[in-house]
Amino acid sequence: MTTGLVHAGFDLFSDEVALLAADLTVSPFPTSICVKDFGIEIIARMYPRIRDLPIHLRPDGKRVAYLPPPPGAVPPEGHRRAVCGIVFPCYRAGAPLTSRRLPPAEALARLLGQCLNVGSELDHATIGRLVRWIEPMPCMEIEYGSLEPACAMIGAMLHGVRDAGDRG
Repeated sequence: MTTGLVHAGFDLFSDEVALLAADLTVSPFPTSICVKDFGIEIIARMYPRIRDLPIHLRPDGKRVAYLPPPPGAVPPEGHRRAVCGIVFPCYRAGAPLTSRRLPPAEALARLLGQCLNVGSELDHATIGRLVRWIEPMPCMEIEYGSLEPACAMIGAMLHGVRDAGDRG
């Protein structure tokens, strides 16, 4: 998914990690993009060099290749951006593209379930700020079996938010 969005012209802030600052903006953390072995041929249509990268066996048993960030895809150091939407993607081979808008409470619970909090406690005031932050934001889960339509759906969501002037 990350590779498809970068290929579509979106900046690469990170793959699988988001560094959310105290002011609720995100900073780039550009590591290589992790591509599971079943996605290599899909990604090769966009980045043929992935076929030449070594395959690694992760501790979870998944076989992956690590695609370095494409030139020009990473924002400059120190650049931050407001979060304009949250997407929980799920790839299933052959699945039709489906999406479901998540209620803010469910989206926040899912986000916190995947979160590592460093440097401060999640007290009542912090949770309140997170609730106010996520309430107006589009949050959705998508299931997809084809990369291009899923990227188009996410791109439309993100461009719609920017076009409406809601967030950066």
